[in-house]
Amino acid sequence: MKKIFKNLFAFVFVLALCMLAFPGIKSWAKTYHIKTADDLRSVAADLNGKYYLDKDINLGGGKEWKPIGTDEAPFTGKFYGQGHNISGLKITTTEYNAGFFGVTKGATITKLSVDGKIKNVDTYAGGIVGHATGKTVIKYCISNVLVSGSHQIGGVVGRISDSSMEYCMNLNTVKASGRGCGGITADLYPSGTLKKCLNLADVSGGYDITGGITGGSTAGTVSGCVNKGNVTSTGGRIGAIAGDNASYAGARYWNYFYKTDEVNSHLNAIGSNCGIITSAKSKKITNLKKKIMKVFK
Repeated sequence: MKKIFKNLFAFVFVLALCMLAFPGIKSWAKTYHIKTADDLRSVAADLNGKYYLDKDINLGGGKEWKPIGTDEAPFTGKFYGQGHNISGLKITTTEYNAGFFGVTKGATITKLSVDGKIKNVDTYAGGIVGHATGKTVIKYCISNVLVSGSHQIGGVVGRISDSSMEYCMNLNTVKASGRGCGGITADLYPSGTLKKCLNLADVSGGYDITGGITGGSTAGTVSGCVNKGNVTSTGGRIGAIAGDNASYAGARYWNYFYKTDEVNSHLNAIGSNCGIITSAKSKKITNLKKKIMKVFK
């Protein structure tokens, strides 16, 4: 009996220490409710947890954000934004994997919007995730993050690797000086899917593969996406939807982009049933935006 009480006491003691270590987070069976900026920072302590964002949070104060998840220890859990916004994201780094999440693997991220600025990144940067791998699923996410760097720079996700995005939207400028730049993601490599995503901001690429939705697509699928932003680059392959416009570069269908004498005038739509939009108020733009926005508070 004494041994049982001793073990029970040890368990309660360890549990109490965990609760003290992560104030504000109520957890049970790896389920967490996020209510403060400190709660958000504590997500890195359990990369396989299930998280619910219960309110809008401002990271504020100009404090540098440390992306959640690395190549060695990626975020593998589930993050449910529940239609809430994280603002004040600030990342200034010359390293890899910059975003609210740095690297994800087999994760689920839904109904989350992020505002802020990411700059000077070497490779893999996006407002929501730097590098999404291993069948990560990203749905109904919005990036209002100005993202800039050298290679593999995307509005929402830097690179999609064997993962998927659906009903995601980018609202802020994306700039890359090197290879790989896209309004939603810089690349789908070696494969992945983008469905019904919307880019509303300008995309300024470097010396190769720049696109309004994705820079490269390799064996990936891009369908039902719309690009309103102006796409430019310093050289290399460029496209209104995907920069890698070769016939072998994945499947593309039902994608549209905005084109006038001043915007995207030098670009064409590639793929089956793809085309152009001549009005910035086109229903293809407004209807897709409404579908994405309907989950946000």
